[in-house]
Amino acid sequence: MALSLGLSACGDQGAGTDSEKSSSTTGSQTRDDKSLEVDSGESSAPTGSASSSSSAKTSSPQDGETLPTGEKVEGIDSIVIKDQAIGLTQTCDKIVYDYSAPTFKATEKGSQDKIFLLHCTMEFSGEVTYSGKVTAFQKIQSKEKDCLSADVSASLVEQDLKDAGLEPVGAGAASTGSKSVDGWVPFVAQPVRGKNDYLTRDNMVLAYNRPATTFDGSGKTSEPYSDQHDIVIK
Repeated sequence: MALSLGLSACGDQGAGTDSEKSSSTTGSQTRDDKSLEVDSGESSAPTGSASSSSSAKTSSPQDGETLPTGEKVEGIDSIVIKDQAIGLTQTCDKIVYDYSAPTFKATEKGSQDKIFLLHCTMEFSGEVTYSGKVTAFQKIQSKEKDCLSADVSASLVEQDLKDAGLEPVGAGAASTGSKSVDGWVPFVAQPVRGKNDYLTRDNMVLAYNRPATTFDGSGKTSEPYSDQHDIVIK
């Protein structure tokens, strides 16, 4: 029915999302990408940024806790992504499904969008350090059709996360260049032909797709790497 409509729309050119919304989200994602470049360990991050990142705002809502906006934080089967080429180990353990994001959804652009928050920790063991590009490689997609997906876009819900006391992963300038960060990764799904029900609680996959990447400072190019895991809410 509604899901079938979305799936059939996947194959239609330009039907991936409602056209009036796609330009706004794409613009926001572009701004995110430009403001957070891929860095190696030779970046000009402030001295001691790694230690400050690991200790900053370590408190996070636990499984079963209710946010000020009414949603519950739910545990998921642990997801571990290991991108050995860049020394990344990412672990995700909690989700806020269909986050209300009242400030963003009060706007015309966000009124029909659906928000998912994943709590993740990212550890880097090699020359590469944290930057926003690492989250930009990721999306939540439908098990049936990977073209139906929610993309990372922190800028769209930044104010809502702040109001709820939720720390976005890698928030703050000091996190760029850090070896260890943790926090919430926001994914935004746009409606398909007026419907936004294709990412149901039992129909979500976290996909990580990093292309061949040359990191600033090191000059080394890492081979592409992909991984994906079902998101299983406990």
